[in-house]
Amino acid sequence: DATSWQTTIRLTAQPAAPFTLTVASNDESEGYPVTESLHFTPDNWAQGLPLIIAGQNDYVDDDDQPYQIQFGADLQTADLHYRGLAPPALLMTNGDSDNAGFELADFSLYVSEDGDTDLGSIQLKSKPTHPVIFTIEGNDTSELLIPQARITIEPEQWQQAIPFAVVGVDDDIEDGQQTVDLTISVHADT
Repeated sequence: DATSWQTTIRLTAQPAAPFTLTVASNDESEGYPVTESLHFTPDNWAQGLPLIIAGQNDYVDDDDQPYQIQFGADLQTADLHYRGLAPPALLMTNGDSDNAGFELADFSLYVSEDGDTDLGSIQLKSKPTHPVIFTIEGNDTSELLIPQARITIEPEQWQQAIPFAVVGVDDDIEDGQQTVDLTISVHADT
């Protein structure tokens, strides 16, 4: 989730000299510090300094993910009490706002027995961690063919509408306009 969180970091005692804590994430794909360092001085120590953490939307349906905000100690400060001292890591959770699924464009495709072609498309709702394989089947091959009945969408293609074609078939029967149902299935191993 791409929301941010803010807190204030305060010291329990006034430093004798300025010092800086660095701030980093152990997994920036889940969240990162907007505030990359906290510079404390003998003048600002009591009011505290704001720390802002931004969650990242990774577009993957991967449930809530833990990560840590880690502090690096100042090893150069003249204040011996704060030299090498850093608070423990903050344990954070990036809430997942993504849901796996797919959408179809062009729900009503139209072809004729003259061999006309019409296009539909499939688009994923979230970024997969592996390729997603779809099978497209019609319930009457005497009326409709699907030239590419198997479509693979790679993770980097997840925001693209991937087209598929349907082609009308001349069945040599005077049967008027016919409706063919399409079934789109996701392979279980994806």
